[in-house]
Amino acid sequence: MKHRPSVLILMELLELLIREPRGPTRLAQAANLNYQKCDEFIHLLSERGLVAGDVREGHEIYTATLKGKSLFMRWAEIFEELHLS
Repeated sequence: MKHRPSVLILMELLELLIREPRGPTRLAQAANLNYQKCDEFIHLLSERGLVAGDVREGHEIYTATLKGKSLFMRWAEIFEELHLS
């Protein structure tokens, strides 16, 4: 399996959460990460105010914050400008 740089994983997690708020298990599955590694990345994003957690109907749900959406959009612009997307 090819190793993905952490920054790419972080941006993928933000993109997934921008598209649809998700619980930790669904997020880990969508990003093709094990639960523990995904939890570490979510904690990092949350500490920086890029992701917010909430409890809905007894389930933990994460969503990208405005700050997270803004960071992702800037990242996407850089990728597009460099023709990496």
